[in-house]
Amino acid sequence: MSAFPTFPITAPIPMRAMLLMMVCLPGCLLASRTLADLSVTGLSLWFLWQRMHRADWQWLRAPWCLTAVGFAAYAGFISLIFSLHPMQSVLYSLFFLRWPLYALAMAYWLQTPSLRHYFMLSLLIVTSSLMLDCVWQFWHGVDVLGHPILGQHRLTGPYSAPLPGIHLVRMVFICNLGCIFLQRAFKIRLFMQACYFLIVLAVLMLTGERMALWLFIGGAACIMASLAWGEAQLRRPLFWTTVGMTLLMAVLATMMPSLGARAIGSVWDKISHFSQSDYGLVFRAAIAVWQQAPWFGHGMHTYREVCDSMGVLTRWGMQCTHPHQLYLLVAAETGLIGLALYCLMLILMFRAILLPLYQTKQWWLMGNVTAILFVSFFPLIGGISLWNNWVAALTWTGVGVALAFSQHYGLAGQQCRQG
Repeated sequence: MSAFPTFPITAPIPMRAMLLMMVCLPGCLLASRTLADLSVTGLSLWFLWQRMHRADWQWLRAPWCLTAVGFAAYAGFISLIFSLHPMQSVLYSLFFLRWPLYALAMAYWLQTPSLRHYFMLSLLIVTSSLMLDCVWQFWHGVDVLGHPILGQHRLTGPYSAPLPGIHLVRMVFICNLGCIFLQRAFKIRLFMQACYFLIVLAVLMLTGERMALWLFIGGAACIMASLAWGEAQLRRPLFWTTVGMTLLMAVLATMMPSLGARAIGSVWDKISHFSQSDYGLVFRAAIAVWQQAPWFGHGMHTYREVCDSMGVLTRWGMQCTHPHQLYLLVAAETGLIGLALYCLMLILMFRAILLPLYQTKQWWLMGNVTAILFVSFFPLIGGISLWNNWVAALTWTGVGVALAFSQHYGLAGQQCRQG
């Protein structure tokens, strides 16, 4: 990535305002749910107003975007008929459209070099600050704002709940794009990525958030697999990166057995006794809710109320929150038809993002973008539902960044090959 371009003070006021929004956006996304929602809504409406003003609807013709509109329309229609609270569910269905609209807005704004570069710099600063705050909390018992550790090994960082891990894992792979485009020798950039992975792995292990840790490991595997597939000469350094990550986990688990027990031992215990675990019980409850309305579902944002009314989890002394499984949640609220539409939207979106990078053989970027999408839409959800505005804002930020880099660098790579 070249040096940050200058942005003259004489730039038009709307562009200067957009620059300020992009610099503030990462902090707003990670600071609070309210700021994240306001940022998403503001950027989406600004983008929509500009497109309407210019009578430009080309972006709406993307197959995945049309499918998203179809999913929202279908969810609103069945909610009107089957939901316990029809108007509320219809509004939630319509509000779903702000997420793909926000992703398209991000993809559009990040085509401007100044906005893209300063957004990435701001994101790196905010993400690094959150990681440092977690490390401080681990060693001192409280973070810099005075929030205490929750339980034995559940870090909260600057939040009142154990959220930093699941927030970090959605941001760290976006930050890793800096390693790809930094103006340094290829081997140096690859070494920087390896060091970065080790740092993130250590911080996520310290947070005590198992889902975030293993999602990160899966995302890192996507990047290394893509590089190994397209660049045979990199297989040895990638192997040693994997060895280094494994050894780091082993060292931390040995030095702090409680960390190892939570990050590794408890995960294996849940997998080996899955049907009796809390995840297994929650999944069984979600399946029971879905089976009550298998084709059309119960309506958007009705899962908790339907689950409570059925008393599925009360027999085990548990409360209904969300299924901790994205696709079970979609199936329970919109039925098999809604699930098919949602999955079709994701397939078309993944194809639109990844195909240009595959065709231009940009293996490192393709792997990184795959990692962003992987951690965003992996079926298991830890902590907060993907319908939650805060988590959804972070998720669709990743989609917008992936779209922007695919459109910009995929097209540039194709033009270079044709030239």
